Amino acid sequence: MKRFKRMALEIGWLWALIFAINTALAVGVSPLYYLMYPVLITICIYFTFMRYDEEGNPRQ
Repeated sequence: MKRFKRMALEIGWLWALIFAINTALAVGVSPLYYLMYPVLITICIYFTFMRYDEEGNPRQ
């Protein structure tokens, strides 16, 4: 859980921006953009596991 806290502190704002843009595209352009949420969540989880160790420290 520490790795997710660390990710939220470092780049949580970026993921929030990406999700906001995706929501705007889904509302304004096409509802198909809602299908991107599972992809974005999977990428976020994968990135977090690859970037941080169990203690929340960046991997070397």
